[in-house]
Amino acid sequence: MRVPVLAALCCTSILGCTSDSPDVAPIVFETPQAVAVPAGSPFAPKAHVHLAMYGLAGQDFAPEPAFAKLMQEQLPGVTRIVDIPGEASGPTVFSLEPPVADYPPPPAESIPHFSVGLTPDQQQALPGAERVFVTEWALSTGADGLAQLRQLMELWGQLAQTTGGVPWDDDTRQAFSVDAWEQRRTAHWQGDLPRADSHMIMHLYGHKGDYRLVTLGMDKLGLPDLTIPSIIRNDSGVMGPMINAVAQHMIEGGPIGPEGTLSLDLAAIQHTELREALQQHVIEGTGKAQLRLQVATPQEGDADNRLWEIAFPGTADAYHQAQIAMLEGMFGNSDDGVVYMEHDADLEAASARSRAELLGMKTELQGHFDQGWALLVKGPFPTTAGNTEWMWVEVRSWQGDTFEGLLINEPVEIPELKYGMTVQVTEAAFFDFRLDKADGSVMGWHATRLQAEREGMEIE
Repeated sequence: MRVPVLAALCCTSILGCTSDSPDVAPIVFETPQAVAVPAGSPFAPKAHVHLAMYGLAGQDFAPEPAFAKLMQEQLPGVTRIVDIPGEASGPTVFSLEPPVADYPPPPAESIPHFSVGLTPDQQQALPGAERVFVTEWALSTGADGLAQLRQLMELWGQLAQTTGGVPWDDDTRQAFSVDAWEQRRTAHWQGDLPRADSHMIMHLYGHKGDYRLVTLGMDKLGLPDLTIPSIIRNDSGVMGPMINAVAQHMIEGGPIGPEGTLSLDLAAIQHTELREALQQHVIEGTGKAQLRLQVATPQEGDADNRLWEIAFPGTADAYHQAQIAMLEGMFGNSDDGVVYMEHDADLEAASARSRAELLGMKTELQGHFDQGWALLVKGPFPTTAGNTEWMWVEVRSWQGDTFEGLLINEPVEIPELKYGMTVQVTEAAFFDFRLDKADGSVMGWHATRLQAEREGMEIE
């Protein structure tokens, strides 16, 4: 499935997704001697949940009495323990109030990336929190565990309401307002059936122009986190829903087949709200996919949890072509086709502005490929009929005077090229660019914006 270039190119608005760019190890597309995940139920014997509550400066923050009362009323079957035994039986919770220096909130510069629904005043106050209440939970898994998790999510929201504290989910590394906690963690249950993307998030990690997608938070459901070590960033808008569907399949008891196979069918998802949201992405596809899962090696910054990779055969172009075939079969293809245009003086002037802007910051940009910056260039590709197709390239490297990356348009008149193939565009030939910085700002697109205005289109 394609994200229309002029409408939403490079949008990474995945359900429950955030973007991040830590210093991660080099990406390997296919694990040598790959080990398939075990067949059968994906649930671990226990689910683990790590929650904290921060008391802001000047608050009368007294969580323990309220917590004890809520536990007695809502989770009487969960045993409170004073230390953390290795083999405690049944659902348990361990709680403590350590010095805040031992469990600090995120620093001020990170708050915009880690907060959900906090007011500006709360964002400013959180790094200076003076107290913290920390809990570690070991819950059952399967149907019983999901019921316990629902009760726990409700309890933690009530504790935040009662104490005035700021809830922190250490499994997804997010701080919430009370209203945001209710919306994200408690509002989307269907009985005791959770919606997957309400309890985990996805990080899209940029590394040398490549992009790795990985989830955080699945351990609280007793399930492995999921990763795809290399994706086309332009496909993140449908890769995310696909991963949400895999997560929901596992939550609902969908088994893993022999050799790590998984048969995914959006129509079979029991959670009505999520099923309907996922089916909105289906254009001409079947809503089904045959996937293979293998054991993955966690990288720095990943969750302390099992990690399973959604595997695709091959390396480099073949690897991405396998992804594309799966996405097109499941969701269909939304390419908008060819836009025929004349390069008049105004369009050439807009292009010249883009060219001067990008080339003028070449040195600066080359130092940011490890920091989550995403660069697209629009280059010319000659057709067999002697024409030119102008297509976008997702840049993976910029060496000398040449951009190299993945083609993110489907050629119409060039049969030897395919979406997702590795191609090159020279500095002398590119017509426009788009640069998405890690802070969310966008540069470039001067010629594309002008073209969109002429076509009566809106672009992001």
